[in-house]
Amino acid sequence: MKLPKIFSKAPIAIDAIKDKKYAWCSCGLSENQPFCNGAHKGFEFTPKIFTKKEDKKIYLCN
Repeated sequence: MKLPKIFSKAPIAIDAIKDKKYAWCSCGLSENQPFCNGAHKGFEFTPKIFTKKEDKKIYLCN
């Protein structure tokens, strides 16, 4: 079993756009943090897909 990597111990602020689909990286290996770039291949971790109902600044952990 491969383990996830902790990319950072501080959240990253993003300006989320209403109805845009986001893929949050759950393995910590993406070079496009906090978003998935497919680096999880071979891991049991998958991206968490979400959308926001309004334009809003949000904070994502890594």
